[in-house]
Amino acid sequence: MVLILKVGSKEASYLDVGGNGLKMTRGIWSTRFYCIFLVMCMTMTARPSAAQDWQYTVRPGDNLWDISEKYLLGMGYWKPLQEMNNIERPRNMEPGSTIRIPVRWLRLQPASVRVLAVAGEATAIDADTEETVPVETGMMLSSGDIIETESESSVTVEFADGSQFLIQENSEIEFDTLSAYSDSGMVDTRMRLQRGRLDGETAPSRGPGTAFEVWTPASISAVRGTEYRVATEADGQTSLTEVLRGEVRVEGSGRSQLIPESFGSITAAGEPPSPPIPLLPAPNLTGLPSTIDRVPLRFSLPPLEGAVAYRLQIAADLEFNAVLFDRIFTEPRFVGPNAPDGTYLWRVRGIDDNGLEGLDAYSRFVVDARPEPPFPIRPNEGETIRQPRPDFGWTEPEDARSYRFQLAAEGDFSAPLINLTDHSATSFNPDSDLTPGSYQWRVATNDVAGEEGPFSDPQPFLLRPAPVGPEIEEPAIDPDMLVLRWRAGLPGQTYQVQLARDANFSEIVLDRTIEEARLETRRPIAGRYYLRVRTIDVDGYVGEFGPAQQFEVRPTSYWPLVIVPLMLLLGFL
Repeated sequence: MVLILKVGSKEASYLDVGGNGLKMTRGIWSTRFYCIFLVMCMTMTARPSAAQDWQYTVRPGDNLWDISEKYLLGMGYWKPLQEMNNIERPRNMEPGSTIRIPVRWLRLQPASVRVLAVAGEATAIDADTEETVPVETGMMLSSGDIIETESESSVTVEFADGSQFLIQENSEIEFDTLSAYSDSGMVDTRMRLQRGRLDGETAPSRGPGTAFEVWTPASISAVRGTEYRVATEADGQTSLTEVLRGEVRVEGSGRSQLIPESFGSITAAGEPPSPPIPLLPAPNLTGLPSTIDRVPLRFSLPPLEGAVAYRLQIAADLEFNAVLFDRIFTEPRFVGPNAPDGTYLWRVRGIDDNGLEGLDAYSRFVVDARPEPPFPIRPNEGETIRQPRPDFGWTEPEDARSYRFQLAAEGDFSAPLINLTDHSATSFNPDSDLTPGSYQWRVATNDVAGEEGPFSDPQPFLLRPAPVGPEIEEPAIDPDMLVLRWRAGLPGQTYQVQLARDANFSEIVLDRTIEEARLETRRPIAGRYYLRVRTIDVDGYVGEFGPAQQFEVRPTSYWPLVIVPLMLLLGFL
């Protein structure tokens, strides 16, 4: 028979009364209290209690001697067992019938914990030798052994009854008691979580002798047939319990709370557990893609009401035995690892302002991101270009043999305008002019093994014709003003106007940028002039000057042409 005595809020003692004698562990008792408790235990165990009986189902060929040898403390128990169950034929019992066996008569033997999976770095401390060794898959651990996990690391362990626990990063757990009642399937398991977080699923109870408890510095969680989580801060002042399935009894400071499914509880050191607190519902993952062709993994979710943070976990197995990625984000925008190609699962849950983590949402996805696509270089995303035969360029990934290049009109690539399947160079120029408009391009890698990877992100660009110099009208010259006009371009375009005394425009007498397709200026002095105009597009692109035009500005009076030579002739000048 196993009894549990809770002393204060942080310590307890266990008294095992049975054929092996009396054993007490964990706790310091006064002599007087110990004697009183011993008398109580002797009184309680004076006769079998139906509530402490294990129900054994008889198998073909069973007899009381074999059952006693396999399960009980000794062969001498066959006779009391026969009398207790009124068995008339101990050698030929009816298959399928049941017999009651007091738990205190069962043989209690040491049990072990097996390591199912390891991700990252974790160490184990042997209770007997105090030797520290790396935790490895398949390792067997015994009572008193300790596991410590590092950052971004986890360990999944399995107990004798099939219960499994995920020990998350930065955790320390001691396997305080690991015992089993013969081959009955009943276990007595107690763990101490000194810091960190556990995510566990315990097997259903197989009898009254079953006990499964998780101790933290602030609380005790007693469970059976339940999926739940336990966490404790590094200073041990606060513990969290989150129940996903079944129910958990949480005890602290001598008082307990029964926490049902989808609820949690907070226990501060020296205080009783809080009443049940509803856990946040699972986030909505319906919009997540089933195939990911970009790494590192990136995705966003709709905000979850009440969540102040989110936990993202990624694993390669359905049971989440080996957690490959585990991180908390303050917003529902997630960046995952640079995962190799393969099939994965992610689970996401919200975290409320109490620190309690809510229900999980699961989704399966495939990473198919290799060979990785090149990085596009030119044209850049959203760039406006003027060349009717654009120069496309990209980087050269490692192990690239050739490339698949696609050019499409704005929209999708269902009907690409250009589709090169085995292009060897890291650049490309079309053979013919493209018409002005909106386009997009992308490129994928063909590796040396002949596998084609995913395309790069589509790179949209705008092809606009280069603005040409406008047609200039005949200048209008009056006695005071010179008026220049030309054909107007598109809305928003501006113009640069130059007026020079020579055809090479080395003697510029006017250089002005204006918004209208006309210019009024004072009439220049008489002589020959050259005029040219070019268009500046709305995006600042400056076109080429159009053909220069020449015109003559005649003098307003010819008297200077007569008087000046005459005065020179007469010697007045």
